[in-house]
Amino acid sequence: MALALRDGALYFAVITAANVANITMYFVMTDPSERPMLSTPINMLCAVMISRLMLNLRDLERKLTADLP
Repeated sequence: MALALRDGALYFAVITAANVANITMYFVMTDPSERPMLSTPINMLCAVMISRLMLNLRDLERKLTADLP
């Protein structure tokens, strides 16, 4: 259960930091073509983080059901 809590907290911390960076870049950049420069990397990061979270939850579920009689 600690793994799920750790991964969930890590997921939300990383996604929050990335989105804050994206919002900051949007307001700091004056050239409209440079504003969305972090959008694609953040979308990829979100996909990787949610995949990691889901895989670890599946692994946790397998471990918990294997311990049942």
